[in-house]
Amino acid sequence: MSEYFSNLLFRNYLSYKVIRQLPPHSRNCPIPSDTIPILYTFTANNTITEIGILTVAKPESKPKKKRPTVEERLKGIPGKKVCLEPSADERICGECGPRMEKIGTEFVRRELEIIPARARVVEYYSVNCGCKNCRRNAALPNIVKGKDGKAHMMYGMASASTVSWVVYQKYCNGMPLYRLERELGRLGAKISRATLADWVIKNGESFFTPMYDFFHRKPLCRDFAMADELCEASHNSSHIKS
Repeated sequence: MSEYFSNLLFRNYLSYKVIRQLPPHSRNCPIPSDTIPILYTFTANNTITEIGILTVAKPESKPKKKRPTVEERLKGIPGKKVCLEPSADERICGECGPRMEKIGTEFVRRELEIIPARARVVEYYSVNCGCKNCRRNAALPNIVKGKDGKAHMMYGMASASTVSWVVYQKYCNGMPLYRLERELGRLGAKISRATLADWVIKNGESFFTPMYDFFHRKPLCRDFAMADELCEASHNSSHIKS
């Protein structure tokens, strides 16, 4: 009897270990009846009595996330409508001969179009205008020159769009300057990484220094400059004497 019980116990123990080793999504698979872990116990007259079947709890099923539609995934991109019109020969009716008229439109497909980056050189020329009479009769001619405002950088060829592109690629996309140097080379511009770094530093100082000074003046306007919010000494404070 003890040998029979030990065999049953060993078989159920192995079945239980097999089920525990299965992944959670595979524990709900049907198991043969001879491998279902059944618990047994001894009674007073040395007989084996079945207590119950060891079951594995089913994992809670999570609600599936609703898949977004194509319109929802592309709602932040400006759209363009292209009408596919039949040719002039196709517009002639093959049955009776007259020209067909437009009766409506039908949706065909939707595509995502990527416009690659392009670089171009913009050269500014000032148009000078002068008065003919003043030029002949006056001591000094009267000349007016066209102006377009202040340049983004006083010295250099970097425009606002170029600097913003370099800063975006470096800090948002994590692209190092030597790769940006190669990317500009593919576009036709030979600009070294030292020049790109100088653009980033100069624009950071010009645009973020006033912001830093503003937030630096704010705490100085208060009655306190700093405060320690710890109520008692920390346990790892080595500078405080016990």
